[in-house]
Amino acid sequence: MLQKLCPQVLVLSVDEERGHVTLSTQKLEPTPGDMLKNPQIVYENAEEMAELYRSKIRMQLEMETIANGKSELAAKRHKREMERVAAIRVQGYKRGDLVEGTIQYLRPYGAFIDLGNGIIGLMHISQISHERVFNVENVLRPGDQIKVLVLGVDEERGRVTLSTKKLEPLPGDMLKNPQIVYENAEEMAELYRKKL
Repeated sequence: MLQKLCPQVLVLSVDEERGHVTLSTQKLEPTPGDMLKNPQIVYENAEEMAELYRSKIRMQLEMETIANGKSELAAKRHKREMERVAAIRVQGYKRGDLVEGTIQYLRPYGAFIDLGNGIIGLMHISQISHERVFNVENVLRPGDQIKVLVLGVDEERGRVTLSTKKLEPLPGDMLKNPQIVYENAEEMAELYRKKL
């Protein structure tokens, strides 16, 4: 109830001289547009996304330290290398790809799945099955191997959005018998790609 009155925001900057504070909810979105589609996802995921943002700030500060302590050329090389690594991580994925991963952890809004090479994708609770899922923990368990369909890739933010819902031969198969979903995953992924 309190979140409806006081939504979580990220403080981007504070200008004490002018008395200005710059706030953002966009930086807290797991995927672009979540604040418009379902703000609750943003609020539930706020701490993890804020930590990701702080990590990026720390990396920028490290680059500035390199620039101050070493030559500007070394700092530019470091920055280019960091950008190259981030782009390569998600570069191999595209919408419609069928991938395998390991469920890392669950949240009320979905599951985070390790796809390897440092890529963790998010499968929102609404993308688990065509039938409504009330509790992610009733369907998925950390450590389980899973086949998922890539719904989207945000290279700029290094995020991959995933689904098993699109792999269900019949609505609700993921809840009733996930093995059927995994056995038919290639065929269902091909049908999805044809619709693109």
